[in-house]
Amino acid sequence: MRKFVALLFTVTSLLTLAATPAAAGPATTDTIHFKDLVETFVDVDPCSGAPGTVTTTSNGVFHTTVKDGTLHTTFTQAGTFVFTPAAPGGLSATGHFAIWGGFNVNNQNVAGTFTFNVVGTRSDGARFSGHALQHMSTTPAGTANLFSKFHC
Repeated sequence: MRKFVALLFTVTSLLTLAATPAAAGPATTDTIHFKDLVETFVDVDPCSGAPGTVTTTSNGVFHTTVKDGTLHTTFTQAGTFVFTPAAPGGLSATGHFAIWGGFNVNNQNVAGTFTFNVVGTRSDGARFSGHALQHMSTTPAGTANLFSKFHC
C-alpha cells in the first residue's frame, strides 16, 4: 500500500501543479462523489512488506475550488480492503482504510498534505495499524520542501 500512497500523492500533486489557475474571476467549484468504488491493484502489505494483491471498496469525495488565481483541492476516501498474499502460505489481511489530502496553489507557492490510515486483522488473528503523512510545499523562489513518514 505504500506504493499506492506515494503514487496517489505524487499524481495528485502533479495534477494540482498543472492546473494552476492564472485568471481572476468568480469562484468555480467542482465536487465529485463516489460510492462503492472497487479497485484492485498489486502492492505490498504496508507493515510486513510482503507482496500481494489489494482489493478495496470505498466511498469518497473530491472537491476543487478555483478563484482569483488560486486553487484549493481536497479529497477524502474511506473503505475496506482485502490483501491476498502473492506467496503460497502467506498471511492475508482484511480491514479498513481512510485517506485524506488537501492542496493549495497560488501565484506564490504550492502546498499539499496527505494522510493515510489503515487498521486490519491478518489471517493468523494478529491486528495491525499503520499511518502515513506526506507534505510538500514550495516557496515563492521555487524551492521544494518534502516530508514523508510511514509507521506501523
